[in-house]
Amino acid sequence: MDVADVLLAAAVQRPTLAVMVEPGKRGHDVLLETAEGITHAMTLDAAIGDAVVARVALVVGLDVAAPAGQLGRATVSVGGASAELVAMTFHRGGGQGFEVRRLVGSSDALPMQGPGATATADRLGAYRLIDKLGEGGTGVVYRAVHVALGKPVAVKVLHTDVARDPRLATTLLREGRLASRAHHPGIVDVTDFGTTRDGRTYLVMELLNWPTLRDLLREGALQEERAVAICRQILAALEEAHLQGVVHRDLKPANVFVGPNDTVKIGDFGTARFMQPGAGGVKDTRENTVTGSPDYMSPEHCRGQLTDGRTDIYALGCMLFEMLTGDVPYTGDTAVAVMIKQVNEPVPALVSPGGAVSDPLAEIVRRAMSKRVETRYQTAGEMLGELDRATSSLMARGWRRWLTR
Repeated sequence: MDVADVLLAAAVQRPTLAVMVEPGKRGHDVLLETAEGITHAMTLDAAIGDAVVARVALVVGLDVAAPAGQLGRATVSVGGASAELVAMTFHRGGGQGFEVRRLVGSSDALPMQGPGATATADRLGAYRLIDKLGEGGTGVVYRAVHVALGKPVAVKVLHTDVARDPRLATTLLREGRLASRAHHPGIVDVTDFGTTRDGRTYLVMELLNWPTLRDLLREGALQEERAVAICRQILAALEEAHLQGVVHRDLKPANVFVGPNDTVKIGDFGTARFMQPGAGGVKDTRENTVTGSPDYMSPEHCRGQLTDGRTDIYALGCMLFEMLTGDVPYTGDTAVAVMIKQVNEPVPALVSPGGAVSDPLAEIVRRAMSKRVETRYQTAGEMLGELDRATSSLMARGWRRWLTR
C-alpha cells in the first residue's frame, strides 16, 4: 500500500508525466516518464507488484480482477498538490500492470488559433504545431514536434462539438490509450494526451509518413499474395486489440498505413469502444447516431445494434474484397443506400482484373462478410488461421505455374 501511494504521489508531482508498473520476468518494473523520456526506477517482487496494481485500481475505482484492461479517472491530492490522473490496468505475460498518467490541464496548454491553424508559433503543452495533416469527423490532425525532445509526432485535437460531450470525449481518449496499450507493432502508438484551454481533448501519436492502403488501392487491385500479407498483419493487430477489449468500429483502407516492405499499422481508434467483459457488445454513445464508413460497416453496425470484434472482421472482409477486386462490395447513391445493401444483399462475386479470385480467398471473404455474426469468423485469430491455409494453397499454385512453363 505504501509503495502504491508513493507512486501515485509521484504521478501528481512534476516533472513526472506518467508512472508505469509492468510485469516482467524478474517481477514488476517501475518506469517513470518525464519530458526527457522513460527511466527505470526499480523492480518490485511479483507479489508486491500485484498488490500495488490492486491498490491503484482501488483508488481509481477499477476492478483489478477483470479479464480485460480497464481505464479510470480520479483526482488525487498529495500535500498541497492536486492533479487529475488517468489510470489504466492491463494484463501481460501472466501478470498485471498499470499506467497512471497526469492529465495535462488548461494551465499547461496554450490556446490554439482555430482548427486550421498552421502557424509555427502554435503550442499545445509540450508540443509545437507545424501544419495540418488532415481532418475527420472527430477532429483535426496536426504535424507537430515535442519541443524538449525534438521528436516528430502527430497531434489530434477533437472538434469543439465533440468536446462538448464530456462522455464522448472521455471515451475517445480512453479508447486511444487502450489501443496503444496493446503494445502491438501493428497499431499506431498513442503517447500522450491533454486538454486545450477551451476544453478540447487532444491525443499525441507517433507520426507516420507512410501511404495508406487507400492510396495503394487508387492504383487498382493488389496481387493475391500481397493482399493476404497485408490482411494477415491487420488481423494480428486486431487480435491483440480485441484481447484488450477494444473494438475499432471504423476499420477502412484510409485508417491502415502501409510502410516499407508492406509493414502495416492500424490507426485512428477515435471511434473505437471499450467492451466490458460480459457486456455482449458496444454501440454508439450518442442516441440516434451511427458512426462509421458505410462501405465497410457490418449489418449490425448499420442497424445501430451492439457490436463486438466481429464487426471489425466484417470490415476487414470488405477491405479484402476491395484489395482483391479493386472495388468495394457495395455502391449506392447515398450512404443509406450502401448501408441497406450491407444489411440485405449477398456478397457479390469476387472478380479481379485478371479473372476470378481463387476459391480459398473468395470463401474467406464470404465468411468474413456473413450477414449473421454467428456464422462469421468469431475471432481475428480464427480468420488468420484460414488465411495461413490459403497462403499454402497460393504457394502450391505458384509452384505448379512454374513447373508448366
